[in-house]
Amino acid sequence: IYHDRDTLFRACISQPEKEPFLNGFIARPAKFVRQSLDPVLHRLFLPLFTALASGANTCRLLQSGRMNVYLFYIFSTTILLLGWAFFQLT
Repeated sequence: IYHDRDTLFRACISQPEKEPFLNGFIARPAKFVRQSLDPVLHRLFLPLFTALASGANTCRLLQSGRMNVYLFYIFSTTILLLGWAFFQLT
């Protein structure tokens, strides 16, 4: 059972490493890179903000300069707010 827990722990904290590729007789300057992966960032915040960005990207339709889309947005928002006010009063 200790082996499974140790394997799980190492899988959670694994850090991908990128070693420099040495080619030729005289190698070019290179550096070793180790990237730390934050599980909260990559499993919660990154998908959340990606979805928010794609949702905001669809709202760019309103800023495209088309008058008919803009007028539809204004009229539909006005109708929605009037309906909401009407149901709040009753």
